[in-house]
Amino acid sequence: MTAYCLIHGSGQGPSGWKLLVRELEKRGYSVLTPAFEVNRTDQGLIWHAETIVNALDSAASPKAFDRLRHRRNT
Repeated sequence: MTAYCLIHGSGQGPSGWKLLVRELEKRGYSVLTPAFEVNRTDQGLIWHAETIVNALDSAASPKAFDRLRHRRNT
C-alpha cells in the first residue's frame, strides 16, 4: 500500500487538501496531512521538519508510514 504525506503551504492549512485526500482514500491509499503553525515564522526549517516527523510518529501506523520512519532513523 502506498501512503502520501501532503504538506500545505503558508496560504492554507491541511483542509486545502480535502478533495485530493478524499480521492486518494477512495482509491485505497493512506494519507497524512500534518498541520504547520504557519504563524511561527521565527522558527527554522528543522523545527518545521519536526512537525512532519511528529505527525508520522503519531500516525495510525500503516506500513508505508513505517517505511518512512525507518528511513528517517537510518
